Amino acid sequence: MWIGGYAVLERPNLSYNTGVDKRVWARCNEAQKIAFDMPQFGIKLEARFDGSKIIFDREPTDAEKPVEFVKGVAETCLIYLKAKSKQTKSFELATVSDPAFGFGKAKSGLGSSAAVTAAATGAIMALHGYDVEKDRHLIHKLAQYIHSTVQGKVGSGFDIATACFGGCAYSRYSPSFVQEKGVVESVDANWDYVAQHVPVPRGFETAVANIVGESTSTREMVAKYSEYKKAKPEESKAFIAEVNKANTHAIDAIKKLNEFAKKDAAGYDEALKTLAHPAFEEFVAAFNEARAKTKELGERMGAPNVESDVATDFLNESDKNGAIVSRLPGSGGGDSVAAWCNSKEDKARLEKFWRGYSEIKVELLPLSISSEGLRLEATQAFQDFYDRHGKRQA
Repeated sequence: MWIGGYAVLERPNLSYNTGVDKRVWARCNEAQKIAFDMPQFGIKLEARFDGSKIIFDREPTDAEKPVEFVKGVAETCLIYLKAKSKQTKSFELATVSDPAFGFGKAKSGLGSSAAVTAAATGAIMALHGYDVEKDRHLIHKLAQYIHSTVQGKVGSGFDIATACFGGCAYSRYSPSFVQEKGVVESVDANWDYVAQHVPVPRGFETAVANIVGESTSTREMVAKYSEYKKAKPEESKAFIAEVNKANTHAIDAIKKLNEFAKKDAAGYDEALKTLAHPAFEEFVAAFNEARAKTKELGERMGAPNVESDVATDFLNESDKNGAIVSRLPGSGGGDSVAAWCNSKEDKARLEKFWRGYSEIKVELLPLSISSEGLRLEATQAFQDFYDRHGKRQA
């Protein structure tokens, strides 16, 4: 999430989110029994579906607890399919994640749980005759329901939306859709979210890094936000409206850059080199205003680590050393830092600056942005990825 932290928890406030070029893969093959294959966790378990829940042949060990996550995905999908009078199938569900997701090491902030949920939901539904393209909104709603109810999520759902739709301007669904309804009634309802595809402006180079030794609990940060709203309802409502106004301006500025690139490709390319053009100047000013408002929101809600003063100095210096703009993405707090640069050379300059910065230590992530969400892959492509990365991780 580049824009919209905390404010997006309220409808109809907007966030701007992009995917990355690292993926979670899921394969769902019809089988004699339900089975879960998670090779990176050393998990291979069999089970059965009794019509309302999945029952393992044996109780998972503590080391096999990650299977509970995909079990919840499979169970909810099967309940929905059964209720829709679909002939449910037994299957083996295999999931493999790009090593960039971390596997319990340094938290990368890449939204691995959302990616697993979206991929596994899409795979199970595809096995049962649904189309990943035509039924994307249904798969999205089902994945949102699963992520929210099975995993007890308290956020806006932006990560599921991004995993399904790719880069987008997103306004959340009303929480009542997942809090007050069963899976069938919920998924079949006409939801009120917005997920408008908005690509990253052409020519932007993305730099992302983990901040070493820092980790933030999104759940705790959201709790502080909720406490702030409860303690100061009038102030919080007014200020969050200010934050959303700044966020919306920044998202509109991204759309203007895309229009500029479409209408005048040569002029855009020339302006990108120096940023000396009203469209780029507006974007930088709007993005930084949105960042400043988010920092102030953190201070008002008693969570100054949303963007600490040390982080502010780091980001400001980043903007002088290769970045067009930079920020602590998502809920902030120091899990990671992300920036856009206007050339590969400036990205290299920024990453050199990051590596040498004394106050904050970072671990560079070899990522680029992907504006594409959920997609169906060829079986061999999955097998190749499985063979490369399907080894148990430390």
